[in-house]
Amino acid sequence: AYDRMMNPKQMYIKESAQVLSNIGELLYGEGKFEEAMNFHERALQIRKEYYSSDHPHIANSLRNIGDIFYKQDKYDEAFIYFQEALTILEKYYNNFHVDIAKCLSSIGHYFREQRNYDKSLESHRRSLAIYEKYYSYDHVCIALTLNNIADILCGQDKNDEALHIHRRALTMHKQFFQFD
Repeated sequence: AYDRMMNPKQMYIKESAQVLSNIGELLYGEGKFEEAMNFHERALQIRKEYYSSDHPHIANSLRNIGDIFYKQDKYDEAFIYFQEALTILEKYYNNFHVDIAKCLSSIGHYFREQRNYDKSLESHRRSLAIYEKYYSYDHVCIALTLNNIADILCGQDKNDEALHIHRRALTMHKQFFQFD
């Protein structure tokens, strides 16, 4: 390991994984999922070579790949990647980190797609609990997660509770966007 660290060429290769991941994220944002997948898979391959199997960089690559599968309607494949990423992150961060919240949110979306509203709600509520400890009460991640929770409650015909949470989320969103 020491020899690898002292070799500048290998350090550049290791750091190139982040560049590849960043390009993958940009392509994902543009809806170019196949291209994004190629970059994220290359980043994952490098990270597996240079990091231990339980490193959060590997988990983030796995989650990124899962997000692409999700967008491609390959939900079961996405879920496998989300679960693997979550396992790594919970072990590494002892169950509490923003990256865990992001992964839980992805899992919550998966369960919602499967119409398993109870598990979806559980995942989003766990995500919310983490965000509320990390961010101020009016952070956009909290508002988005509240909106996800309210949507699930609507799916369960819990409209009064959903409306209350939607209003809370809307109040937060008004701080970020101008409404007429």
